[in-house]
Amino acid sequence: MDAVTIEGSLSTSIQGTGSDFYAINDNETQDYVFAWIDGSIHYRIGWDMAADGKPTSWSTAYDVPGFSGKGVGLGAAVTELNGNALPDLVVAWVNDPSGDNQADYVVGWDLNTNGAADHWSATKTIPYWIGSSTQGAGLDILDIN
Repeated sequence: MDAVTIEGSLSTSIQGTGSDFYAINDNETQDYVFAWIDGSIHYRIGWDMAADGKPTSWSTAYDVPGFSGKGVGLGAAVTELNGNALPDLVVAWVNDPSGDNQADYVVGWDLNTNGAADHWSATKTIPYWIGSSTQGAGLDILDIN
């Protein structure tokens, strides 16, 4: 299989990426969410993944609010969190200030069929020590109880 190119402009100073698959546009075909951090956080959606691993088209790039600082890792996951059958996007990142690193996240509630979030949560800090030289982040969502 050939590599898949993420369409559109990406920075030359990406500090982390995250991705997930989810059927966002109401047609039961998996879509590919690709997020990146480059001083700001953004995401695009590859629509209707084909058997060869390539999307039929790409969404516009969307900005994710809440990030400030120097990013050293990013994770992204899509699921339905609030019981209304619309997908929600969770984006988490690691900041690298002087001293201890800090992990934060936001939720983009109710993605529409174009991939835009209806609204975003406030930035939440993960209240646990994660080190002072963290070099990445990952994210997955699962109900384990």
